Parts: sequence; structure tokens; C-alpha cells
Amino acid sequence: MSTPTRTGAAALRAMRPTHWAKNGLVLVPTLTAHAWRDPHAITHALLVTLAFSLVASAIYLVNDVLDAPYDRQHVVKRDRSIASGALATPLALCLALLLILLAVLATNDVAPRVRTVLLTYGVLMLAYSFVLKRVLALDVIALAIGYTLRLAAGAAGIEVKLSPWLAAFSLFVFASLALLKRAAELRALVQREQPVTAPVPGRAYNGADLPIVSMLGASAAMVAVLVLALYVTSPEVRGLYRAPEVLWLLCPTVLFWLVRLWVLALRGAVREDPVLFALHDVPSLSVLATCIGVVLLAL
Repeated sequence: MSTPTRTGAAALRAMRPTHWAKNGLVLVPTLTAHAWRDPHAITHALLVTLAFSLVASAIYLVNDVLDAPYDRQHVVKRDRSIASGALATPLALCLALLLILLAVLATNDVAPRVRTVLLTYGVLMLAYSFVLKRVLALDVIALAIGYTLRLAAGAAGIEVKLSPWLAAFSLFVFASLALLKRAAELRALVQREQPVTAPVPGRAYNGADLPIVSMLGASAAMVAVLVLALYVTSPEVRGLYRAPEVLWLLCPTVLFWLVRLWVLALRGAVREDPVLFALHDVPSLSVLATCIGVVLLAL
């Protein structure tokens, strides 16, 4: 493989296109607002999804540049493009800038509020990369807000108001998943028989934090299910669905998924980003299909 080809492959890996699936959240407001039959709304939602993917990749590049010294100490992360030296730091930063410019172009014809949300997301994630990921608890809150901003961008793109129920559910469920990722990292640390005070490289947690991190993450998962149950009983739902009582099936389905994910994480079976794990996990995909089926039945 030639040097330019190797560099291109390393750049693509560093952009993490497999993570773009997370930006499918941008499309959720189009579905919950029942705007999927409107070609104009679909086009705008897809453009916003593309823009979010480009900005997210730019943030990953910056984050990997900052994390390179820590990644080189990690058993898996040391193989990342920048940490391994396959992608030079100046080239990575230039690519990040190019991706941001392309994201701005992609949102040229959508509502101006989308750019405000994208800017907010970019600033928040840069703050995460530079400071917040090393601050206890704030790292998890920043990640949960980052996911919720994807929903806000999707709502802004089709010019509808983001449901407060959806925003609250997103905050709690993604706080739970962010804590799950930290718990998985801490479990791996403990398994390597490190001292309980040994920190996760580049983070504000150590092995002794595993019980409290797990407790908080599981509690956030339960609150997310409670928010979903309250949404199902809200007047807003009765105006959108012909058979809103069918939506009750979402609660045990989501509860099953979150409980299973936490148990697997504490057993050591989830060793990566839990969202990416779910995208390759057959039971998780079955839960997604079930949720879509329940919503369709309720329409």
C-alpha cells in the first residue's frame, strides 16, 4: 500500500465513520413529529445528519490529538491513527477544519437555528476534549447533553419544537450509557489488579469508584424509563396517536435493554462505546425493531 493510501486509510479510521450511526438521533424528531411523509422535512433532516457527522468526526480528530499521550499507554487505543503515528497531527487538525467547513456548507439551506445548535455542540465537545473529560461527573453530563443536542438539531432542521419529554429521556438514558462506559473502563482496570487508587489514564476516575459509578448509571437508566412512562400518559401523546395505550409496551422493552446492557458491562462483555456495542448486538437491534413496531401499531 502506497504512503498516500495508508495516510488516507488512517485519516478515515480517525474520522470514525462507524460512529456516524449515532447521528441517526438527528432523525428522531422527524419521526416523533410524524413528518416522515414530508420530502422537504426528510431532505433537511438528512442534511443536518450529514453536518452533525462531519462535525463529530472533526471533534474526534481533535480529541485524538489531545489524547495521543494517554492512548499510547492503552492496550487498544494505542493503535489509533494519531497515537500510532499513522496520521500526523498537523494533517489531522487540517482535516478537522475542512470537515467543519463542509458541515457549514451542508447546512446552507436549512433553518439558521441548526448552525447555532451545531456551534453549541462543537464548543461543548471541544470543552470536553480540552477540559471536561478530566472533570469528575461533568464528563458524563457533557456527553449526555451532546447526544441531546443531536435531537435539538433534528428538531431545528424541520422547524419543530423539541419535545421536553424527548429531551429529558435523552439526558437520562445517555447519562446512563456514559456512566456505563466509565464503569466498563473501571472494571477492566480492577481486573488488571491495579491498586484501587490507580486512575483511568486521562480521566478523573479510579478503581474505587466502580460501585458508585455503577449505582448512578443504573439509577439514571431507571429514571429514563420513568420519564418514558410519564410521556406515554401525557396529553401530548393522546393527540398524536390513535392507540396511545399501545405505547406502554415501550417501557418494559427499554427497561429490558438497559438492564441487560448494564449486566453485560459489569460482566466485562461491553468493552467499547455502549452505543456502538448495541449496533452490533442482535438483542439490542431486536429491541430497536420492537420499539419501531410498537410506535407503528400506536399510530
